[in-house]
Amino acid sequence: MHLVRLPSCESEGEGVGTRLLSAVKSSWWLALLAAFLLIAHEKGVIDQNRRMEAVSEQLEHLQKRRDELASEQRYLQAQLTHGADPAWMERVLMKHLGLAPKGYRRVHFESVAR
Repeated sequence: MHLVRLPSCESEGEGVGTRLLSAVKSSWWLALLAAFLLIAHEKGVIDQNRRMEAVSEQLEHLQKRRDELASEQRYLQAQLTHGADPAWMERVLMKHLGLAPKGYRRVHFESVAR
């Protein structure tokens, strides 16, 4: 049977720092791999933050558009609801088509450029 002698902590004046340096030198590829993984992770985090910003802006735009369309829908619904009312129909004709009922006077204003 062969016995193998393992180095002990107090062997021949070799300190902890020397052994640590020796371990790092023999496994340099591990440090390189760790650095590569750290860089890849940071790049992924930066890309994810950019995508989140873009999605947040898109969400904000879509919510604004939704509110605009809801307002327009309420306006159109009111038009449908009041469509049978003659007074309301007269107001719509006056506002959108510029028509004036009998007995009313139309006045036009021109803007003066300075």
